[in-house]
Amino acid sequence: MIEPQPDAAAVDFFSPQWAGTISLPVVSHPARVEAESNDLANPQSVEMPVTISGRISEPHDRDAFRFRLAKGQTCQCNVSSRALGYPLDSVLELLDATGRSLARSDDTNNDPDSAVTYTAPADGDYTLVVSDLYEHGGPRFLYRLTIASPEPDFSLGAPQHAFVLSAGKPLEIPVTIERKQNFAGEIDVRVTGLPEGVIAQPTKSVAGGDSAKTVKIVLTATGVAFSGPIQILGTSSDLGGRSHTAGALLTGGAHTSDLWLTVTK
Repeated sequence: MIEPQPDAAAVDFFSPQWAGTISLPVVSHPARVEAESNDLANPQSVEMPVTISGRISEPHDRDAFRFRLAKGQTCQCNVSSRALGYPLDSVLELLDATGRSLARSDDTNNDPDSAVTYTAPADGDYTLVVSDLYEHGGPRFLYRLTIASPEPDFSLGAPQHAFVLSAGKPLEIPVTIERKQNFAGEIDVRVTGLPEGVIAQPTKSVAGGDSAKTVKIVLTATGVAFSGPIQILGTSSDLGGRSHTAGALLTGGAHTSDLWLTVTK
């Protein structure tokens, strides 16, 4: 078992048997692995909040998860696959106890990953089904599914995944801030992984001001050459020190929080 650092947004795992590392997010609720066979006839029982790692293992496969909602309780269901670099074109569908479809999601805001939000009109059991839009499946059709009640949170975004910094010429990186569920706390934004000789002044996002939705990170270099990954990290003490890294879009719909910085003399 690996204990994450107090401000860690993710933990990287490595094995000599793998071609690279696996990055897993740090969550404040239970994490589980999909248990086959969990089809519609035999859904896997889970309790909110939960994050589930699963796979659409073969064509026409459907993974079903059953959980209970109280009257007036809202569930927010999000699946990530393309953002993690996997080929699943996910579909999420929420069913009631009779099998009636209550909500269905394919793409979310032009993102091939899916999301469903639903407020229960009565106490009862509900089933969430994960599938591929084109009924594809296989060893690489992996996904990460989170089922939880909406809560105040935030996310960061970078305009691109690679940047070039010239010595003596400051580089400005605009960082977008998305505030969720009316989150109005402060967010401290800083850069990690910088080499010696490269400086980035930390900044702050404050709700209600110009920095509520966008902040600028300014990098300066003093003649040292460098090429390597960095991360832009946002932390909010109003959420108990919760941290998120800024993600950038890659070709094919994948996202990365490892931004590439090249410093030229």
